[in-house]
Amino acid sequence: MARSGQELLRKASGERYLVRRPSGPGQGFEFDYHLAPAATGPPEHSHDQESEHFEVLSGRVRVWVEGNPLLLAAGDSLDIPPATRHRLANEEATEARIRISFSGGRFEEMLDGLFACQGRPRGIREALGLAAHTRRHIGAARPASPWTRLLIHGFGLVGGLLGHRSL
Repeated sequence: MARSGQELLRKASGERYLVRRPSGPGQGFEFDYHLAPAATGPPEHSHDQESEHFEVLSGRVRVWVEGNPLLLAAGDSLDIPPATRHRLANEEATEARIRISFSGGRFEEMLDGLFACQGRPRGIREALGLAAHTRRHIGAARPASPWTRLLIHGFGLVGGLLGHRSL
């Protein structure tokens, strides 16, 4: 389970996650999401069972909900119901900071796999372990692309068969 203050830095994608509140009885998971200038954020996805709330703290982001673009600036917020396809991008020259809250802890469980991989050597064993973890938690952040889902399921299955259990 994530801890308050825990940070995940993904330099290649320009993303930084800073946990504000782990999930617990009667409360969902909350983190601050920093998106570098011109960074595209995660690919289009949905969350099977959890609603997601965005509150833009600084900067501006473009959010696509079911393919429809919206521009959000500091002070704006948006609720994404479960099973709704969405993605976001920072098209500006400055970092955007968004407070993201989930109604439960499933996304946190999926994110735990990325926390576990942070700082580890990268290789096929780690990739298969992460794929097995992501396959187990696919509903927490289900990619919209069927090809991406197929790759996650395929590599996750291979990872599981080779003994690379969920992280």
